[in-house]
Amino acid sequence: MLTGLALHQLLRAPVITSEQEWLRLVIGLASECPSSPLLAREEPGVRLASHHRLSGVVAMPRSRNASLLGVLPLLPLLANLPAGLLAVDPAAADTIAAEQRDQRLRFIGVWSFVDNDNNLFNVRLSADGTAVSTSGVDGVPPGGSLKLRSSQLYELGRWQPWGNGIRIDYSDGWSDAIVVGPSGVQQWSWGPGASRSEPPTNYGKAVQVKGVLADAVGVYRFQTAEENLPPTTVSLMSNGVAFNSIDQLAGGVWSLKAGTVRIKWLSGWVTQFQPQPQGLFQVKIWQPDHAESLPPSAIRHGQRVVTAASDSPVDSLQLR
Repeated sequence: MLTGLALHQLLRAPVITSEQEWLRLVIGLASECPSSPLLAREEPGVRLASHHRLSGVVAMPRSRNASLLGVLPLLPLLANLPAGLLAVDPAAADTIAAEQRDQRLRFIGVWSFVDNDNNLFNVRLSADGTAVSTSGVDGVPPGGSLKLRSSQLYELGRWQPWGNGIRIDYSDGWSDAIVVGPSGVQQWSWGPGASRSEPPTNYGKAVQVKGVLADAVGVYRFQTAEENLPPTTVSLMSNGVAFNSIDQLAGGVWSLKAGTVRIKWLSGWVTQFQPQPQGLFQVKIWQPDHAESLPPSAIRHGQRVVTAASDSPVDSLQLR
């Protein structure tokens, strides 16, 4: 009889198109089952030349665990198995591959979720499998927050098709999933250490953000107006709230007009820029009590965060 492991391997086998491939499959199964009573120990000089069920001569490597002759008793059993157990329907395989491609295309973009405290946050899913969330390691900052760290404004992850949706795994151990069910599109979340096969730690409705708003939502790195300060992280959420990692009062509100984002910070500073999917762009900054009808107090560079901030060219540029 086939062992459980051998049968498992057999059922996962690809489409068999020739008798030679049958022999390769059988020998592969045999090498996974060295304890099978059907297999003889390897003897020096043993070679398989031909078999009455196989056409031609097949030269195969010798197994360290068993002789090729020991595989022969398996062949009649394999030949009598139903064809449905021996191969995957090519049409079904193509359908599965097409569904996974459609899944990836469907979920690319910006999504709105809520955390355990019912605070909104956004996740941007890119075509290359990267994910950037506006929720930091300590969750979503509340409006009017005091000074924040960059790590509190975003986290990075990877996403892939998962069940009837996708799953995002973050570097801090959290996971978010977007799943499509009878009640619509939902968000499921698990905390670090929680089993992903158990009910989620948190769940709610998932909403995709579209249009020009989606183009702006996300996380950025900006050079600061002050030459003695490092670049700041800026997070824009789909509800119009903004945060930065430089001001003592980290919050602000943002709006979008004719492709230009304007952020009015609680500190009194004003920032304007035209977001780009990648590469550097210009950032205009007005200090408090400086009218926006006048030239900006400073013009700096910015860039969208798609990987670790330490990889951003903004952090290595010299101020001019």
